[in-house]
Amino acid sequence: MFDGSLKAALRKIYNALECFRDRRDGTDTATPLSKVDFNVASPNGKYAIQYLPADRALLRRLFKSLPFNPAEFTFVDVGCGRGRVLMYALRRGFRRIVGIEFEPTLVEAAEGNIKSLCQRRRLPRENVEFFPSDIAEHEFADENLFIFLYNPFHETMMRRLVERLEEWLDANAGQHKLFVAYMNPVHGYLFQESSHFKEIVSLRKLVTIYPADGFPVVLFEGV
Repeated sequence: MFDGSLKAALRKIYNALECFRDRRDGTDTATPLSKVDFNVASPNGKYAIQYLPADRALLRRLFKSLPFNPAEFTFVDVGCGRGRVLMYALRRGFRRIVGIEFEPTLVEAAEGNIKSLCQRRRLPRENVEFFPSDIAEHEFADENLFIFLYNPFHETMMRRLVERLEEWLDANAGQHKLFVAYMNPVHGYLFQESSHFKEIVSLRKLVTIYPADGFPVVLFEGV
């Protein structure tokens, strides 16, 4: 446990590292975006959650714990924001990388961040594809999928997403595999209650310095 003064010092270090890592890659992933700043025409915009960047330490733990070969899977970030998680997926060598985001300013930022990272790190930009659309309109491809969620929207839309993934599993039974990583799983019970998913592992940060960063990322497998 840390006392208040030590946590305050660690927060300053954490924020400085966030800025340093973005500057190193020529990106901006750390700046949050409130829901009131969204500029979407989707009728489902009312279910959205504000943009916050996923924690890097937790992302590293997640990507090191994957029980499959990334080269055999397509990575899909539902609500990809400014593209931070896509950058980690890009480094892990997924066969294809998809970012779904209905907020235009975030799509533009994500595309710029990915372009900058690929140029600086000589990574394959052609592997990344963006869908500037509502998840309710997106058709998941018939291929091995790894879907990432960082508490992207409220229960109504999450329930619809789970139902669509259940339909996908029924249609692809015995043909393709599906894994879902849910960070800050506010509505994780929807996956836990589904007969189509089983929980594999729940990962947490080893050290937390913010009151709200003690949440886990839970990995589910479609069955």
